[in-house]
Amino acid sequence: MTYKPPQRVVDCTILTTAGFITASTHVLERGLVLEQLDSVDEFYKLTNASIVGVDTTVEFLALQRDSVVFWVPKAEADEMLQAPISPSQQDRVHVLFRGGVITGDLEWREGLRLSDFVTKQTGYLLLRDCKITMGHTAPREARAVIMNVNQIVGISTEDPR
Repeated sequence: MTYKPPQRVVDCTILTTAGFITASTHVLERGLVLEQLDSVDEFYKLTNASIVGVDTTVEFLALQRDSVVFWVPKAEADEMLQAPISPSQQDRVHVLFRGGVITGDLEWREGLRLSDFVTKQTGYLLLRDCKITMGHTAPREARAVIMNVNQIVGISTEDPR
């Protein structure tokens, strides 16, 4: 018999390079979503996955890590997304990706420039209180977006004017 630590289900919408997927991922009961996403090698294990616009749901889908643009977790408690950063600074940023822009609050270590911080990242960034704008569709609001840094085309802090 194999030991399986207690897990919780995190429902999410994921933008991939092939389109949107709604699915569930499984995270350690007391684990942080961002840390778990960063720890996966090549494929994420998803359950109850469906491609938006297709009338089929599959019980299991192995999703290639490099194909993920961003994750939008549904109803996940803020403290379960990312470990606290201390000392930290927070700014409203615009993140340009192929297909659109996400505007949200980004927290990072105090004293670093945004460009230096982003350059050193290898996995994901957590944005809070987001607006996702894609093409000519109406912007969508999201409490949190977990952005794959390898899919970022550009990033800038919001002009304080």
